[in-house]
Amino acid sequence: MEKFYNEKFTKKFEYLAEEVNKTVSKIATESNIHQPTLARNLSGQNKLSLETATILADYFGISIDYLIGRENDFGVIEVSHQVKKFDTEEEIELRNIWQALETCNKTKLIFEAQAILQHQEQSQN
Repeated sequence: MEKFYNEKFTKKFEYLAEEVNKTVSKIATESNIHQPTLARNLSGQNKLSLETATILADYFGISIDYLIGRENDFGVIEVSHQVKKFDTEEEIELRNIWQALETCNKTKLIFEAQAILQHQEQSQN
């Protein structure tokens, strides 16, 4: 059988599942995806269908591009009222600011954030 492995999708899914503290089985059940199908998508045995990608993106409140690794930060999308949001107000505000920045300013912000983290780590020691 040909393998359709998308490492970026698998890594994003694993990260998101960990963020919401849920198993593949639980996510499959809650999103109405057949669990073996999702497992085959994650292992690369099956191609991820647009329908499954849409369901998962809505479930996590993210864009399909983010889910499959084509986008580095969360996309702003509108989802049905049945989907739970996991973003805090601060995360939404940060995401909106990030998306409004030009690339050169994003680079500056990353550099500054890394410096803040380094200072924070040194303070804790």
